[in-house]
Amino acid sequence: MEAVETEDTALSARHIHQHKSKHIAAIASKLAAELYDLDMIAPNIHTLKNNYTRFLILQREDNAAEIKDADKASLNFHTDHSKGSLAKVLTTIADGGINLSKLQSFPIPGSIFNTAFMADMEFDSIEQFNEVIKSIKPMTEHLKILWNL
Repeated sequence: MEAVETEDTALSARHIHQHKSKHIAAIASKLAAELYDLDMIAPNIHTLKNNYTRFLILQREDNAAEIKDADKASLNFHTDHSKGSLAKVLTTIADGGINLSKLQSFPIPGSIFNTAFMADMEFDSIEQFNEVIKSIKPMTEHLKILWNL
């Protein structure tokens, strides 16, 4: 078997249903299998008993309420394409005492060399987080905060 990453597990199940594919499989929910009339070959294939999926609630910035007890956030940012620009941002985050639990890069469509980053962060207080954000903002060309509830 060859693993192929797709944008959505339910869309993968729908693809199999629409194309009547007999030689491919999808990892998807029981609900997706029911919706698309697919046989479940191996249910409960997760390797971690406490496996979970995290969802973000997105709303316009002008409607966003302050989250007082937040201790996690995700950042979407990109820097210029100069040497060490990403390292400077990451060092500032670490020096601020914030744990970076995940960092993922994505090419920016329409740009030849620039890359966007998604960073999951864990922190002790909102004040600590705000200080780090204030420090890294001048180092980035784009910065969006996604709060984790």
